[in-house]
Amino acid sequence: MPTLALNGGELLTNGSDLNLTNLVSVGGTTTLAGSNNITFSGLSTVTAASVLVVNTPTATFANSITGAGTLGVAGTGTLVLAAPNLFTGALTVSGNVTPGLSGVGLNSGNVIFSGLGSALSAASATVNVGGSLVLDNTGIFLTSRLGAVGLNLNGGNFTLRANPWQCNHLAGSGRFDSGAGSSSITLVGNSATGGVGV
Repeated sequence: MPTLALNGGELLTNGSDLNLTNLVSVGGTTTLAGSNNITFSGLSTVTAASVLVVNTPTATFANSITGAGTLGVAGTGTLVLAAPNLFTGALTVSGNVTPGLSGVGLNSGNVIFSGLGSALSAASATVNVGGSLVLDNTGIFLTSRLGAVGLNLNGGNFTLRANPWQCNHLAGSGRFDSGAGSSSITLVGNSATGGVGV
């Protein structure tokens, strides 16, 4: 099966949800558009400075993303990362879009880490104004999803969805850094002052 290269342009879904099992190469700015969800089930690699503009309801990477490139996320839809990711570049939610690019939702972006989703090797994780990042521990409980890099909030929104059978908190090896703008932090479920880090 050939590698699917997301190196620019638009991948459009209309009619039904897509489940693509190809290997995926991400490089450049690519828009995922349409009224249906997309799931990428094959291994993926971030090969360069990349931005995914997610304008589908949900785009899910169900397998690992590797590579040294950076990954920016924008758009009105939600990017779900559901596997342990090994990419070593920065993760930026909202505000990392090529100057002059036009389209829907470029000053927004939504990322959810769920299942086994993590980015422990990322160089940094930043949520800018208009962006939202969710660590979802309601299903599988992970003690850390971002690791030592922690989370930089530059006017963005962060939510921890806690597992009702575990104690969840915002401490551990990760850290919070607050930059420009007014950011929000939301704890949902069984949250306390000890248990899991970002």
